[in-house]
Amino acid sequence: MSLFSKIKNLPNGVKTAAAFFIASLISKGMSFITTPIFTRLMTSDEYGQVSLFLSWLSILGIIAMFSLDRGVYNVGMMEYKDKRKGFSFSLLILSNLITLVVGVVVFAIYPYISDFINLDRSMLLIMFAVFLTQPAYTFFIARSKFEYRYKPVLISAIVMTVVPMLMSLLLVVFGSGDKAYARIIGLECTNVIIYLVFYAYHIKVNKFKVNTSYWKDAFLFNLPLLPHYLSQFILSGSDRIMISYLESETATAYYSVTYSIGAIAILVWNAVDGTLVPYMYKNCEKRTFVNISNICIPIVSLVAICCGFVIMLAPEIVMIMAPNEYYEAIYVVPPIIVGVFFQVHFSLYANIAYYYKKQKIVMCASITAASVNIILNFLLIPRYGYIAAGYTTLLSYIIQAVIDYVAMYKGAKDKIYDMRSIGLISIVLLVISGVAIFIYDYWYIRYGILLASIVIVVLNRKKIMHQIGLVKTLRNNKSQV
Repeated sequence: MSLFSKIKNLPNGVKTAAAFFIASLISKGMSFITTPIFTRLMTSDEYGQVSLFLSWLSILGIIAMFSLDRGVYNVGMMEYKDKRKGFSFSLLILSNLITLVVGVVVFAIYPYISDFINLDRSMLLIMFAVFLTQPAYTFFIARSKFEYRYKPVLISAIVMTVVPMLMSLLLVVFGSGDKAYARIIGLECTNVIIYLVFYAYHIKVNKFKVNTSYWKDAFLFNLPLLPHYLSQFILSGSDRIMISYLESETATAYYSVTYSIGAIAILVWNAVDGTLVPYMYKNCEKRTFVNISNICIPIVSLVAICCGFVIMLAPEIVMIMAPNEYYEAIYVVPPIIVGVFFQVHFSLYANIAYYYKKQKIVMCASITAASVNIILNFLLIPRYGYIAAGYTTLLSYIIQAVIDYVAMYKGAKDKIYDMRSIGLISIVLLVISGVAIFIYDYWYIRYGILLASIVIVVLNRKKIMHQIGLVKTLRNNKSQV
């Protein structure tokens, strides 16, 4: 049997997981490729301005789109299995209505907040154009994952990653004037055009049929979670806003580069998270929690290994990603990368908590973490600079993970994950991050540790591959789909 035939005969669940992995690889890979280019084509101030815009895009998007593409949508895919298209279009229209209301309010109060947000009206217009059209794309992709349609996931991801980045690069290289504006316009205006294609698809398949009964369910589910989503993006984006406000846009640029490095570390988790959610929910429904643990623990291990390698190679990665002036940012890489690992933690727990509708505890976790992050940033950034923001973010993610674990346990009322193994992995990674800071100037020590780690992995490769068992588990899921 040829390789093509073997691939063709794989279960749709496996194909979808593979497609999503490739899509994530392309997305993060493109970011990894373009970041060194943009950091060299743009001044650090211009790069910081772009990072500031993207941070506000994430935070305001939570309110403007009511986060309807997140927890409530995943639950809706399970509850309305035979009405997914109608559910998607109804939530799309609801999202648009909320966006229009929020947009009117923001532009009405703009004269009073302009100094704070540090964005002009044209940038806000682009931002709200994204808010109106983006849900059409995210709904389409989310539904495709639940239905194990791997081709749309892969093709859409390639288009959404490559085309906007290329347009952004062309405008920065050949455009005149402010390169920060050029990159934002090239990236987001292209995104909007592509989103409109998906919007047209939703209109075509649903003929403008809106079922407002879904709106009530969406509101009741998402309203308690809105503070959670907002806090979540405040946690991940407010540090760059606060660094810009309390220090400088140059410091924001340095810090933002470390976030690009963090994207490398979380690649494995992002590649499978979307596919795992339906799998988790099906096993929660049957209370076969051991299946969830068996597939997630190896993935957590892989993420930890990736994080460890990225931490040890931080000096080399930073030199690749940015000019020499960014080199000092290496010392913020360890807390950012470990923070990425704890994002995996709370994602594992929160996904289960959503299923059991423990949104209020999840919300408390996010609000607590975001509040701790903001308070500590205000206290520490003026004194210790942007590096302090990395450690406050790490502490906040740890707090959130702990509380989300409580939410998961209260919902399932049973043991789901092997917490002893997860705890041990977490401690080892924390130790590695602490040691790395003191040996960054000694490349031979770092390389020796990495070489020893590779040898251990190679010698235990059969055991590791057996434990991973990702493909086998998803193959067994074929009968459940």
